[in-house]
Amino acid sequence: MEMRDVVLTKEMRDKLKKSLGFSLNAEFKYVFESFRKEFAASKALWPVFVLRVRDGVQITTDEDAISGAVEYNADTHTSHVQIKSGEQRLRILGDGIVSVQGYWLSDGSRLSWKDNVLHLTGIEKDIERPCDIHGVIRYFPIGVQIELANAITENETLTEEELRGLE
Repeated sequence: MEMRDVVLTKEMRDKLKKSLGFSLNAEFKYVFESFRKEFAASKALWPVFVLRVRDGVQITTDEDAISGAVEYNADTHTSHVQIKSGEQRLRILGDGIVSVQGYWLSDGSRLSWKDNVLHLTGIEKDIERPCDIHGVIRYFPIGVQIELANAITENETLTEEELRGLE
């Protein structure tokens, strides 16, 4: 049997997900787990993030960036570890977020971002302005940043049912 005759089914790909190679520059949709659980029947409420897969070199570089060195001071008998996890998370988010659609802000307005243009649809007025990804990340609390960074790093794709009906 030749290799080209072998085809992985969707079920096989799902089971082997963590062992399969990356499709470089592949993009996928992501919705926060809390929205998927709490508002499963109301997908219009879901903020949708289009994320880009990180490749093997980026992931390995990430590991080096978050590993730290221990410095020991013999005079004070103290040690110090410096780990730049926040800086690393910003790099992951900056490389991995392709677009944002309908992210809710605490005042009830919604944020969308694509092609370096920020749209804020609000209670009183709508705003559209140029904005890079770091300007968007400023709106994200730490828990959101961590969940998105994990989704990007782990390539956390939605199920077919969850994807059904999303724009």
